[in-house]
Amino acid sequence: MTKPIHTNTTPGSVDEKQRSLGRVSKASLAVAIGVALILGIWFTNASWRYRKLIWQVQAALVGGAVGFVAGRITAGKD
Repeated sequence: MTKPIHTNTTPGSVDEKQRSLGRVSKASLAVAIGVALILGIWFTNASWRYRKLIWQVQAALVGGAVGFVAGRITAGKD
């Protein structure tokens, strides 16, 4: 039997953390797409009575996303 090649990926190493973050971000993206599809179908079936409320929610979500991205960009690296 041959011994496995030793790599520098010990539990808790940077490589392992990056891979787990990649999995989390992929799962988050899948959830976000699913929610967007469901909300899109719901919005399509909503009456004109609720359009102003829908636009306000949309604006709040876009504002939150822009704030999040701006925060990530301007955050200092530790």
